[in-house]
Amino acid sequence: MKDNSAFQDYIDRFEEITNATMPVAFLSINPDELEKRAKLHFRKGYDDLDYLRFAMVELPTDVFSLVYHERSPELGVELCIDPQCQNISAIIQSAIELLKIEPKHIRWLKESMPENHYLQA
Repeated sequence: MKDNSAFQDYIDRFEEITNATMPVAFLSINPDELEKRAKLHFRKGYDDLDYLRFAMVELPTDVFSLVYHERSPELGVELCIDPQCQNISAIIQSAIELLKIEPKHIRWLKESMPENHYLQA
C-alpha cells in the first residue's frame, strides 16, 4: 500500500480546476456555515493573490464556484461563474436558493445585476 501522506497538504491552483472564476456577487457568510447549509466541501487552493478555499457547485445546466480568500479583510465568499456564461441572473438566483442566502448576506452584485430582484425574499 502506498503512503499518500505527502498529498494530504496538496493545494490546487483555482484557475486550473474550474472556469467559474469571474466574481458576480459577494456573500457575507463563511465557508464553514455554507458547508453545513448546503453540504458543500471547500478545498484548499490558491490564485495569483492569495491562498483560498473554494467549492464548486453543479446546477442542472451550469456550474458556479464559491471562493473564500484567506487574507481578505472582509468575511465572506465570492460567487463566481464562467465568464462565457450567458444566464448570470439565473445562476445567482439558483445559488441564493440552494445556499439559503438571506438578503442581508448579499453584500455586492456585479454592476449589471438588478440588485433589488435578489433582495426580495
